[in-house]
Amino acid sequence: MNIWLHRFIKFVVFSTLLLIAAGGMVTSTDSGLAVPDWPNTYGQFMFSFPLEKMVGGIFYEHGHRMIASTVGFLTIILAIWTWKADPRRWVRKLGVAALGAWQRGDLGQCMRSCQAAFAAEQRSGSGAKLPARLAIVVAAA
Repeated sequence: MNIWLHRFIKFVVFSTLLLIAAGGMVTSTDSGLAVPDWPNTYGQFMFSFPLEKMVGGIFYEHGHRMIASTVGFLTIILAIWTWKADPRRWVRKLGVAALGAWQRGDLGQCMRSCQAAFAAEQRSGSGAKLPARLAIVVAAA
């Protein structure tokens, strides 16, 4: 395996662990619906939201969004790089499978559209695919 690809996979594993920890902070502080819109943050582009406005639950929820977006982007890069650089078929399939776990972010938009109906879902099992993503990426490493 390409040494740089292997290092990148380890970086994605670390990033996914950070995402799981951030998700735990959102859940434990009950900040899951602190930001009412998606993909924007209070009407502003998510990546340009001012740091001084990230207070209380907004800090945890918005921080989790930022980390999740980064992990999603890294996962796309991982899938493409693995598909092109690794000759082992099963490793390439793991890279594509990681994309399936990445689609979890779509629930964020649905949560903002149907807040009352899905509030319990967010608290009970929204992070269920993160351990799956982590297992897939660790297996590839």
